[in-house]
Amino acid sequence: MTPISKEEFMVILERQQSSGLSIKDFCSNES
Repeated sequence: MTPISKEEFMVILERQQSSGLSIKDFCSNES
């Protein structure tokens, strides 16, 4: 997992929530 800034994390979190996936599923899709 590459370190990210809080701003980047918030953007990713918004995308994850709008996608409706769980964090784990979303992260495996992103990587």
